[in-house]
Amino acid sequence: MRTLFVLAVCVCALGAASIGCGEDTKGGGGGAGDGGSGGDGGSAGSGGTGGDGGSAGSGGTGGDGGSAGSGGTGGDGGSGGDGGSAGNGGSGGGIAPVVEKVEWVWAKPCDATVTSNITVTISATDADTPVEQLTYSDSGWVSGGPGCTDLTDAVTVISCEPHPGLRGTDAVVTDPQGNEGSLSFGFDPCLDGSICEGGAACP
Repeated sequence: MRTLFVLAVCVCALGAASIGCGEDTKGGGGGAGDGGSGGDGGSAGSGGTGGDGGSAGSGGTGGDGGSAGSGGTGGDGGSGGDGGSAGNGGSGGGIAPVVEKVEWVWAKPCDATVTSNITVTISATDADTPVEQLTYSDSGWVSGGPGCTDLTDAVTVISCEPHPGLRGTDAVVTDPQGNEGSLSFGFDPCLDGSICEGGAACP
């Protein structure tokens, strides 16, 4: 029996170290294995040396400013245009005609209810113009009804339509220079008459 016990002890010694031999005797726990030594940490790599900063480029030299252009010489001011010659005034120079008298005579027998003829005579003078060069006209008839035909000469036979009231106009005399003289007159139906310079009654 003792021999078997010894044998068992031997067998146990040969077995795994971690397994106890027999129930009464606890096998010694296996010693903890040495932890593997940590590998040497890699040596820190040298930081790359910073590259030299590029040298600042030289600023371009400023170009010479363009020379200022010569100012253009001012053009000569336009010469003022000649003023237009003054237009002839109402008077063209010289002396205006003077209307001395206007006379009118109705054709006989006179009937105011029908168209009638009237002889109108204009007497005028001009100190610097022969009477033959004067021209004659009227300013248009003023009436409350039909008028008469135009005055055209020193002696003009005009025709007047029937009209019971007064008719009137200006006898106008013009010389070659454009000077004018005039005299206003008017007449009633079938009444002869005259008027002199300034509107006065003729002697």
